[in-house]
Amino acid sequence: MLTTAILALTLVAQKGPIELNDDNWIQVRDQIRLGTKALSFREVRWVTSIALGPEEGTKTAAPMVIWTANGHPLNLTSTYGVRSRLNLWADAPLRAQVLQFAPVAEDWQRLYSSRSWIPKGSLDSMKSLGMEGIFVISPGGKVLGFSASTNPAEVSRVLGDAMAKWLQLPAGERTWGQARIAAEKLNPKPVAQTTRINGSPRNPRTPSVEAKPTQDTAIAIEVKGAPLPATAGATTVNPGGQIQAQPPGQPRVSPILPVVFRVVAKDLPRTSTNPWADAFNLNLISMDFRQSTFLPAVFKPHEVAEWPTEMVNGLAAGVFIDCVRGLPLSFEYGEVQNSKLTTEVKNITGQIATLRIVGNLNAAKSGYWAVKPGEQPDMNEQQVRGIDLQVLGMAKYDTKARKFLTFDLVAIGRRWGGTPLNGRWDDLKPQPIGFNMTLASDAWYDQIESTRLKF
Repeated sequence: MLTTAILALTLVAQKGPIELNDDNWIQVRDQIRLGTKALSFREVRWVTSIALGPEEGTKTAAPMVIWTANGHPLNLTSTYGVRSRLNLWADAPLRAQVLQFAPVAEDWQRLYSSRSWIPKGSLDSMKSLGMEGIFVISPGGKVLGFSASTNPAEVSRVLGDAMAKWLQLPAGERTWGQARIAAEKLNPKPVAQTTRINGSPRNPRTPSVEAKPTQDTAIAIEVKGAPLPATAGATTVNPGGQIQAQPPGQPRVSPILPVVFRVVAKDLPRTSTNPWADAFNLNLISMDFRQSTFLPAVFKPHEVAEWPTEMVNGLAAGVFIDCVRGLPLSFEYGEVQNSKLTTEVKNITGQIATLRIVGNLNAAKSGYWAVKPGEQPDMNEQQVRGIDLQVLGMAKYDTKARKFLTFDLVAIGRRWGGTPLNGRWDDLKPQPIGFNMTLASDAWYDQIESTRLKF
């Protein structure tokens, strides 16, 4: 069946999207899921915030390695971030070498922000070398090494030279105490943290961001929907076992719940050569919504609920977009078209509902913009970009606890065009793409600042 799925996916490039259905969606999903090699970067226990770097340096008594990119290297990131994540950390000797240091992964905006404990003069020196790359620094911010290469041998050489310089520093320049104090003053730890994600505590030092989409980033997007009436029903289980809406007039008991999803974006097999065939990007999505807005009012087999327009628009405009090779641009809501998602109750076992999610997401834009970093738009050549996806997924929902137990959604179709930072300047024609959206885990690598969609 796997071979059949691969052949079917190849036809996406030739004849358009295949029909995603209940018989093939698992095989298609498995083509999008990441294997051991792709996830090798997780074998290094990266500190995910520069604010906590000195604390790790104190534990290891070693210089700090900072892996930085435009967009967090462990999440939605730039072309350099995509390449380095894939090429560097699949190399086992390099992973072992970096563990001799205090490894930190951080978004360059936070690294170079006013809340960074690194002295301004040192930050200026780092910027002069390159905004993205692998830095090795001392507690005082002295740059011991830098490489923007995605070649493991070159980065290994830089790390070796940096460690030699570290060992030559006076003992007083190799202690992290003062840097740790500075970091804690700039980034005080919260007193309490009560927010829970999918029933589990979320790292209090990695709050979600909330911002509106702009023309140069799709990292954050705010979706505003009409509030539900205070008397809207909440789902309950009646004595007969049928799960149904709470009668109107009673107070709503379902709060707005934040749920964090992980979205993997990856090119699917194509008939032509694809030098980026192994590339992928990640995006952690925090969705704040009343779950009943897209769940049936009565939980019984074959009941269907249509997702609100603002939710569908938010996903089409800012989540299921072409980020495989780098940072994408979002779409405006007016550029979303022919998009619809529905949830159907497949069956009920006790208080657990099995849900089927199906639909389409489509967005397109035309105009004049550059498709390569640093270039100016060619006003004689109109650009087009878009995405056309079909969606199918399954979820298990605890109707009593009001939370998802599992959520596994696949979206496949075609993308076309490019934007300045998404790395598609040589790949503008329609080609197959796939996404897999699942619940984020409680693991350290899923505790990174996420895109926030608010409904």
